[in-house]
Amino acid sequence: INYYPIDDMQAILTINKATYDMSKVQFIGGRFTYDGTPKSIYVTGELPQGVTVEYTNNGKINANTYTVTATFIGDTKNYNKLNDWSASLVIDKATYDMSGVSFKNQTFTYDKTEKSALISGNLPKGVEVSYVGNEKTEVGTYNVTAKFNGDSNNYHLIEDMTATLKINQAVPYI
Repeated sequence: INYYPIDDMQAILTINKATYDMSKVQFIGGRFTYDGTPKSIYVTGELPQGVTVEYTNNGKINANTYTVTATFIGDTKNYNKLNDWSASLVIDKATYDMSGVSFKNQTFTYDKTEKSALISGNLPKGVEVSYVGNEKTEVGTYNVTAKFNGDSNNYHLIEDMTATLKINQAVPYI
């Protein structure tokens, strides 16, 4: 009676979305050398509770540079959407192991048959050799080049090897 009636009051309560704490998470690129097996990079660190990650363009085999995307999945009703992160996956070309292969000068005696200088040793799997300047019959000295062919997409080119093919005069029979 001594007071006026108080009107009902209304207020708006706003609850803003939270932001996931990604400070303990990293996505760093990786560098590998081709070996015929899949290569991948992954997020490291501690993901916030309720957050998972999916990868796009990961698990590559061939030599190249790839951009891998990490897509984070979490509660978008109560948290701000997480941005995708990208990092580089680099697969460098490998080098064929040619340590067991040699191409030495070779000398023959003339006998009317074709002569060729050949490499010695075992070629790595997938490598082939062809020769330039081989298959000679006449007496003389010839430069021969061994050219190697392999997987140039995933391996460095193999340098040519050179050797001398020499056919000496036959000693006449008396």
